[in-house]
Amino acid sequence: MSADSGFAEILSSFTDGGLRSVIIFAIQVIIGLPVGFYLFSMYRTHKNETVHSDDELKNMTSAFRFVPASAAAFSAVPLCVMYVIFFFSQASYFLSAFVSKLPADTESYSAYARQGFFQLCIVSVIDLAVIIGINLFSKVNEDGKKSGFLKAMTVTLCVFTVLLIITAVSKMGMYISVYGLTRLRFYTSWFMLLLGVLFIGIIISVAWERFNLSKFAVTAFTIMFAALSFSDADRLIAEYNIGRYLDGSLSSVDITMFSELSADAVPAAEKLYGHISSEEENALEDIVQRKINEANNADIRSITLSEIMADSSASANQR
Repeated sequence: MSADSGFAEILSSFTDGGLRSVIIFAIQVIIGLPVGFYLFSMYRTHKNETVHSDDELKNMTSAFRFVPASAAAFSAVPLCVMYVIFFFSQASYFLSAFVSKLPADTESYSAYARQGFFQLCIVSVIDLAVIIGINLFSKVNEDGKKSGFLKAMTVTLCVFTVLLIITAVSKMGMYISVYGLTRLRFYTSWFMLLLGVLFIGIIISVAWERFNLSKFAVTAFTIMFAALSFSDADRLIAEYNIGRYLDGSLSSVDITMFSELSADAVPAAEKLYGHISSEEENALEDIVQRKINEANNADIRSITLSEIMADSSASANQR
């Protein structure tokens, strides 16, 4: 509703503004009940020091499955219908990102990208809560397998979420193409890709019953977080912006950006010398020297390889 005034009017005509309260209450119940059950069981188990066998655990798990599979699946149908209305009402809005064109009713690229990201976060939480709820509380067939209709509804919700992730990534890509990279834009893009991988993993787990979704999620997060940690993000951000500025695809480069980055960006920043005005060179030199002085005066336990390389690069340039 916050994304498009036309879609908000459509929903308001049916609900008279009461949908927001319903959604908030549903989220509180869906999240609150399982968390409350889990905390209470931890307390009781620790107090009584009881250890349950595998059969007892299965019986306890089956006690949660009190909703018929068809009812659980149909409960998600209104959400899917709302998604269909949402995507149709915002077709031109979404397509604008893919053709690198800002919608007419949008004030700026930053507002366009931020709106898509925060909407994505909210929708992802809602969809994940619904998926967990309909799969946790729904009954299984006599052979122990889940209903085909329930699987189809789970995949449908995941597909809608992945589509929204793609649109949000396209918005961020258009924003980056116009203004370049920053730490926030870099980390936001990483987070959206991680969400996409997790929802794709849910789709795979529905199609392949032996697929261990928990291990996949932990492994995917570990690999992507390790890649982020060792990617030398500040250097990549600086090299991307400077490279695009030097080849003319970026109209300007923000010198103050380097004050927010670590010493990883110093070697890339020095490529700007001779390509910017004297005032910008003086400002950049002050930032580079401040980064180097911070590294020289830091405790030896906190000095990184990037800071040593930046200091060596600056010394070589001075010689």
